[in-house]
Amino acid sequence: MRRDNENPQHLRAFLRGSAFVVLTWNGSDPNPHGPFEAWAYHGALDFDAASPLTFGVGEDPLDALSALDCLLGSLDVVQCCGRCPATRTLGDRELATILAALRFHQAENLQSGADIYDLDIRDIATNAGTITPLNFEEVSRLCERLNSCGDNKATDGLTVNPPHQESGKEPLFRVVYTIDLNAASPSEAAKQAYRTMIAPDSLPPVLDVLDHLDQVTRFDLSDERTEKGGEKP
Repeated sequence: MRRDNENPQHLRAFLRGSAFVVLTWNGSDPNPHGPFEAWAYHGALDFDAASPLTFGVGEDPLDALSALDCLLGSLDVVQCCGRCPATRTLGDRELATILAALRFHQAENLQSGADIYDLDIRDIATNAGTITPLNFEEVSRLCERLNSCGDNKATDGLTVNPPHQESGKEPLFRVVYTIDLNAASPSEAAKQAYRTMIAPDSLPPVLDVLDHLDQVTRFDLSDERTEKGGEKP
């Protein structure tokens, strides 16, 4: 680390959880603070599953890591469970307000995928132009993490994330089929579920359909009843 930050305590604490850091060099369009970027990711070493949290910029790798250490300290993530931003000190109403603000920002400023037109909001989202703002999908993942960690307890069960926003003529949906059955093992349960799905005499199922805004519509195909805005599975 550079001389003004010999003890990267925030970065060390961050890496003790389920997290990793990636160093990159952006020579084609460097940041005014330097071409090196140190990205912090929540999750296992899997770019399809992990979520970017923030990144630091510098003239060399050590500068970028030092900047990242400072940003992690300002985000107060080091005392968290390693999976989400610091929610331990947030009350239910505070967390609900943060989620509402994130969803509003997502719908108003990120829907088109273009730059954030509101200069004040852009300044906040980019930390005065020093970081890249979260895109539409990244805000969705952040809301999921806040929701899963808001009770300060480890989350059990399965979380289904919404699909990404499709740029083609037709929107992209994620269809969830849920069934409970007895089986000797998870593998046998999966096979039984598949046999049930393709059996010609099976009853039409209940399906939950998610759009990219995380809105859920439940279809009961047995009687074509629909519940809009239902709970996520």
